[in-house]
Amino acid sequence: MKYLGTVFAQLLCLCMLTSIASAQLLLTEDFDYPAGDSLKLHDWVMTGSPSSYSYVNPVSVTAPGLEYPGYRGSGVGNAASLAATGQDISRYFTLRASGGNVYAFLMVRVSAARSSGDYFFHLIAGSATSSVFAPKLSVKSGEGRLAFGISKRASANAAVYTGFNYGVDTTHLVVLKYKFNAGSTADDEVSLFVFGLSGLPGSEPPTPTVGPVIEASGADVDSLCLCSLRQGSSANAPTVIVDGIRVATAWEGALPVQISSFAGAAGDAATITLTWTTQSEIDNYGFEVQRSDNAAEQFVTISGLIPGHNTTAEPHTYSFADHSALPGRWFYRLKAISLDQSVSYSGVIQVSNATGVAQEDKPPVRFALLQNYPNPFNPKTVVSSQLPVASDLRIVIYDLLGREVAVLVNERKAAGTYEVSFDASSLASGTYVCRMAAGSFVASRRMMLVK
Repeated sequence: MKYLGTVFAQLLCLCMLTSIASAQLLLTEDFDYPAGDSLKLHDWVMTGSPSSYSYVNPVSVTAPGLEYPGYRGSGVGNAASLAATGQDISRYFTLRASGGNVYAFLMVRVSAARSSGDYFFHLIAGSATSSVFAPKLSVKSGEGRLAFGISKRASANAAVYTGFNYGVDTTHLVVLKYKFNAGSTADDEVSLFVFGLSGLPGSEPPTPTVGPVIEASGADVDSLCLCSLRQGSSANAPTVIVDGIRVATAWEGALPVQISSFAGAAGDAATITLTWTTQSEIDNYGFEVQRSDNAAEQFVTISGLIPGHNTTAEPHTYSFADHSALPGRWFYRLKAISLDQSVSYSGVIQVSNATGVAQEDKPPVRFALLQNYPNPFNPKTVVSSQLPVASDLRIVIYDLLGREVAVLVNERKAAGTYEVSFDASSLASGTYVCRMAAGSFVASRRMMLVK
């Protein structure tokens, strides 16, 4: 059993350190924990005073995680599931923020919301027992669509909302901004940015989606120290999946290492040379190269740390020679490591290393549906599958409403590895599901089309 009092005291001490003097990443949460775990097992604490704690419907980890093109937390770990009438839970920043700007980035997928609206995410001043919540992120439904809202201290019904411009069961990237102003005790500003499938821009847009909102009647906060997930009453609360939380003192704190190219070429003497180019890097500690010999999910690291360039807007090219690649087909990906030790992964590439020596073409040892590459894509991508024995193979693409949009394969295949191209030129941007069925084996992968 954890000694929560000790953990609470240690976290509170961290929170009370000197205010941040320069841009920093204050919190990273990718919910990289086992599905079904309570967040209380992973450095989250209950919100409010002990007398108000709720042990009903605890906030738990759900799988899979959310994906958003170009976002640093996309596709990493799992996610958190929020419903109604349940536990509220918070996590401390590594440092207290009491000046400048604070940005909270998160991926959000809303499957249901009420017309009255309610808030489900907010920051907190002071400690987890504080009732000073600011800013608050709300959502409501209308016209079959969603509207997101923000307030500084006010309740959800007083929030300032967007139009009903956002789809249900669609992953959006949302950014809350709190700006500390020194003019008075009620002039701090809050703003909201909501991004659909356009991707996260590299710098803060000059005009937010909503705001700035001042709320002259709402007192400013002295500092911000936690983020919180809230489950409201059954009459108002939305049903939401939240993932990829980043809290930073600059917009750039949530930007990923942007890899513009990644390729491999086979050479002599069992050598494969990998090269990749980054368009920009934020807090990039470095890369590790990972390889898989058969099923692309089973990667092992084959390199030491390849140092990155920390934070840069200039392109940089890297290379690594794999001298241990025996003849055959190999899968490679890059593991990007940030200064805070959070990680993200590139797409997977395949390289054939034929040396002119005849090799036995062994079938795969297990069924597998590999992640499409590239992903995100526009408009074409490649889907690979593996059959250890002859099977009736069916690979179908569905939209998120479960409608069949394309049949890629529907025939009997011998044991082997297969690739098929998917051309989505006629489809709208969005997330699609690739489903493979072969005998009793069934697997699905999400793929993102970004036009």
